[in-house]
Amino acid sequence: MVKNNINKATFAKRLKQLMKENNETTYSIAEITDLTPATISRYANGIHSPKKTTIRILAQYFNVNPGWLMGYDVERELENINVQLTQEKINLIKKYKQLSEKQKAKLEGIIEGMLLESNQKADKKGA
Repeated sequence: MVKNNINKATFAKRLKQLMKENNETTYSIAEITDLTPATISRYANGIHSPKKTTIRILAQYFNVNPGWLMGYDVERELENINVQLTQEKINLIKKYKQLSEKQKAKLEGIIEGMLLESNQKADKKGA
């Protein structure tokens, strides 16, 4: 295994396999991940390893186990999970990637606060 515990060669092979099975190109995958086609090509050729966030996006898009995509000997398909990246979610990811690290941390805090508030309201209704 290499950087981030990703087997570059296996990742490359599996990414190519998924792209072929789903009639995707480096250009279409670049659009989904908000990366350049050259970067996707480097991943598909085993030259570079993707970040874990990119792996998660690809795994969700192709509906496969991120561990499998990283090269681990695990089941390919995720059971009972039907996660599809809609265009709305893809656009949110693109916007999120444009934020600074400080802005990302602030946004995550806001989301956590909203979820906590939502859970507290649900608890009051259930009590």
